[in-house]
Amino acid sequence: MASPCHQQQQSFSNVLSQAHDTLYTSTPMNSHTTPLTGTFQQNYHNPTNHMNQTFERPNPQIQQSSRFSPNAGPTSYPGYQPPPLPSFPSFPSSQTDGARSNITMEMLFSTINIMNQRLERIDFEVGDKLFKLDKKLDERFNNIDTKISNLHQEIDSVKKTQNEHAQILENEEKHHFEIADRMNLVENFTREIDTEKNQLKEEYLKLQSHSMKYNLIFGGIVQTDEEENTETVLKNFIKTELDIPEADEIDFQNVHRLRPRRDGKPRNIIARFTHYKDHERVKKVVPQKLKLKPKFTVNQQYPTEISNRRQKLLPKLKELHRRNIRASLVYDQIFVDGQPFEPAREEPRNPIHSNQTGHR
Repeated sequence: MASPCHQQQQSFSNVLSQAHDTLYTSTPMNSHTTPLTGTFQQNYHNPTNHMNQTFERPNPQIQQSSRFSPNAGPTSYPGYQPPPLPSFPSFPSSQTDGARSNITMEMLFSTINIMNQRLERIDFEVGDKLFKLDKKLDERFNNIDTKISNLHQEIDSVKKTQNEHAQILENEEKHHFEIADRMNLVENFTREIDTEKNQLKEEYLKLQSHSMKYNLIFGGIVQTDEEENTETVLKNFIKTELDIPEADEIDFQNVHRLRPRRDGKPRNIIARFTHYKDHERVKKVVPQKLKLKPKFTVNQQYPTEISNRRQKLLPKLKELHRRNIRASLVYDQIFVDGQPFEPAREEPRNPIHSNQTGHR
């Protein structure tokens, strides 16, 4: 049976082994610094203490053990070898138990103090990094808050501008509708004016035609002398070519030649009869007497526009005559059996006629 001194020495060895394994295999989370007293305090302040020289710093890449039990051995890592235990001076078996106990406690306190220093250094480094990180985060959050605040201001400004534009657009739409209504009124008024203008134009043409009711235009009569008596020449034409013996008895209000023609033919003679019956007697014999004399023409005088309308209708009138249809050209329309055959023009569509059976 082992002696009590030997058992106490084994117990101290187990404690040292556990402290060594704990220091280099896992980091205690709750370590407290124990006041240093006696010989251990002197060794702690001595920089040449063999304890401080024997222990080595563990590899920082080694991971921390999750748990350990007091009765189990240190947690092992692949490829990791813990540093050797520090060598302690051996005492003869005759040394008292108090000396061994004092040295063991010094070793424990030294190990704990080293662990405490390392934890304090880690705590300082982590605290410093956390402080810097917190400062950077504060700066970034402040920048983010500033940007968000500016963004809110810009959004509010955009909303305000949008509301102003919406109000302007609404006003412009109202103004547009007002303008559209006014334009409709103007268009209606313009159409009415155009209708009235066409009516007035037709009325004016009718009045012009009525004022020309007594006029006949004679064409193809050659001018023999610049100083000719146009009335005498005309009466001679009526007597010889139209075979009216009483031509000398016909009274004229005015007889004169028109401007020269572009086609080189003799200038036309326009005559205004004093009596309408003389006008009708001359006009009535023209188709029969001049049928074989195409170089001479006798026509009723009309305003220029009416004359152009009648000129466009002449081919259609001749076609109807070739088809043995009784048709006549009255004013600016063709009539067949007293009914309009077709509109003479598109504007105005319904021309105003004073008498459908009037002048031809």
